[in-house]
Amino acid sequence: MKWEPSADVKLGPDAVPAIVWRGKGTMAGGKGDWGALAVSAVFQKNKRVAGCGGWTTDKPDLEKGVVQTLRTLRIGAAMKTDPGNP
Repeated sequence: MKWEPSADVKLGPDAVPAIVWRGKGTMAGGKGDWGALAVSAVFQKNKRVAGCGGWTTDKPDLEKGVVQTLRTLRIGAAMKTDPGNP
């Protein structure tokens, strides 16, 4: 896995400053290439948030989904997706 130098970005509706890294690698056994993004931000002075995502490079639409998901990171009340696990 090789990572490019970090870049400064803004996240969420409050445009929180964050750092993002882009990486590239080859799947085990040489069965294709993949890309990855990692992000780190500090919300509300001391609440650190980190996220990452990856995709196979033969499906560029997956990269768009990873980018969109990481852009929406924020602190707040999360939606409960599993009513049996409060």
